[in-house]
Amino acid sequence: MSAAHCFTEGQSMNGYYITAGITDRNSNSGAQTIAIANGVWNSAMPYNEYALNNDFIILKLSSALSFNTNVGPACLPEPGFAPDSTGQTCFVSGWGTLNSGNEIF
Repeated sequence: MSAAHCFTEGQSMNGYYITAGITDRNSNSGAQTIAIANGVWNSAMPYNEYALNNDFIILKLSSALSFNTNVGPACLPEPGFAPDSTGQTCFVSGWGTLNSGNEIF
């Protein structure tokens, strides 16, 4: 999964890669770099750059990651899970933005 604002909906992923397993952005020690095969956008509720809603894309990789101490599976809900609508918050993290007006870390 990545931020939708990093891509243009429907774009080719040829030449794009992900790197997993890095715990220090200044070191590639333990890194796994894999090509992105394609992106899956949320077409029912597209990303809105002004409201910042739905700023995600699911990236399908060309091959599997090897799970280790620094790389593991995402926790996914059960197939029948239906979240309530009480305004709960979800937090994600990363190492910066491409263009948000904020300082890039």
